[in-house]
Amino acid sequence: MSRFERFGAKLGVLLCLAGFVLVFLGWNGAASVDRLTAQFPYLISGGIGGLALVILGAILISVDTRREDGHRVEAMLAEVRDALIRLAPPPEEEAVDDGKGPRVVTGHTSFHRPDCPLVAGREGLVEMSVEAALAKDLIACRICNPVPAPPSRPTARARRPRTARGKVGPR
Repeated sequence: MSRFERFGAKLGVLLCLAGFVLVFLGWNGAASVDRLTAQFPYLISGGIGGLALVILGAILISVDTRREDGHRVEAMLAEVRDALIRLAPPPEEEAVDDGKGPRVVTGHTSFHRPDCPLVAGREGLVEMSVEAALAKDLIACRICNPVPAPPSRPTARARRPRTARGKVGPR
């Protein structure tokens, strides 16, 4: 099959060359006759026939090139699909929802409290625990903040002892 791998493109090039030769022969034949009515057969047979061969050859080249590009794209898509399959986590690593703790609803990439305005009225959302949503690498909504905040520590400024007011200089 490798012998006929680019047969369409090779045949297209041959047809284009034959078309150019036919156009040249028609022009040469028309140039050798002085009368206008005697030039028409040369122009019709050489010019139109040669032009038709050139167009047909160009179409064959284009079709063969598109076919080769299609095979190349299919090969690249197969590589991408294989890479995505290799990168996908195994199905047994999915988090199991034990039903304990606060419940959240999940979207495609984030999770929300059930009363969040971003998911109000949407159907088909899955409900699960916060731990299961975090295990699935979902992002907490910044609007409703479904993850309970950890106890806050005092900042460095709040822990610093105050000095007398209005005093300028180092403390």
